[in-house]
Amino acid sequence: MEQRNREVDFLRFVFAVIIMLHHSRYVLGDENCLFLGGSLAVEFFFIVSGYLMMASILRAERRQSAGAALGTETYHFLLRKIRAFLPEYLIAWFIGFFLIEGFGFPGPRQVLHDFGKYFFELSLIKMSGIFTGGIDGCMWYLSAMLLCMAVLYPLIRRYKDFMVHIGAPLTAMFLLGYLCRTFGHPRDPVEWTGLVYKGDLRAMAELCLGVVAFYAAARLRALRLTKPARILIRLAGSGIYAAVILYMYKEDPSTADYFYIFLLLIAVILTFSGQGAGSGLFGKPFAAKLTQFFAKYSTALYFSHLYFAQHINNVLTPAHYSGRFRMTVYVTVSLLNGLLVLLLAACWRRHGKKLTTALRRFLIAKA
Repeated sequence: MEQRNREVDFLRFVFAVIIMLHHSRYVLGDENCLFLGGSLAVEFFFIVSGYLMMASILRAERRQSAGAALGTETYHFLLRKIRAFLPEYLIAWFIGFFLIEGFGFPGPRQVLHDFGKYFFELSLIKMSGIFTGGIDGCMWYLSAMLLCMAVLYPLIRRYKDFMVHIGAPLTAMFLLGYLCRTFGHPRDPVEWTGLVYKGDLRAMAELCLGVVAFYAAARLRALRLTKPARILIRLAGSGIYAAVILYMYKEDPSTADYFYIFLLLIAVILTFSGQGAGSGLFGKPFAAKLTQFFAKYSTALYFSHLYFAQHINNVLTPAHYSGRFRMTVYVTVSLLNGLLVLLLAACWRRHGKKLTTALRRFLIAKA
């Protein structure tokens, strides 16, 4: 399979920062928010996740015949996905929990009560509708992604030809069309539709778009393009990302979201085709290391900023501190907390296996 795409790694960081700036709405209010439409950045992550899911399916297909032990195979696929982000997720969650409790200065009994109230968020099934609480609204993305992948992965493995050419494209169109006609835009992920959350439909549609992007990028990558054609593709990719980012900066959610989701799909296809703007730049050794850091940091930053946005005005009250000062503090502590989460997660990965082995030896007797 193809090597890691460093341009995508860099774009993950860019869109994670945009999401962080979008959540300045909690600090400054909607009227002064930076990137009021920045929640559309999540669409990039869903499309990329769908693309990578399709790559995993093809790897599994090469290892064994289609349809063999699909339940076990899907389980292990989801488990690998969870392990990839679990250290950052848990560390950011616990930092957020104790930070929020510290803002309120509750007694020990209240802390235990709140822990029991919010703990179920760690189950990653929040978007099933069973649990509605939690400390970090950003976590909806993980839950929706995993629940939808649990359905899509075995379907594509069993019926790959149909799903790739018919099922995935139609699912994306019908679900996005339903969201457009019923709600006007795909945002507000925890709005209930009567059966599932909007965020679940959004995740399913855009994961399907990622499947479409996989094959479109493969076909484009196989073409022997002239130098002028490659230049045009690179300009087009850069222009599309710039247009989408400008839209997120200037415009409120609307039915125009669906046009920009389509543009994001095209941009992701160009990026994964290896013909994108960064195909040469990010291939250099220093740039490759830098983008690898950006990819890891973007995950930590995504998990570890929202609780600052939602509670910073409780400490730095608008009556006593200017919006510029509160915003500066919010961005600074969010970036630093992202670094802290990243460092602690690295320690977890380095030493966690030893601790797990020691705990297993202590709790489980040898046969």
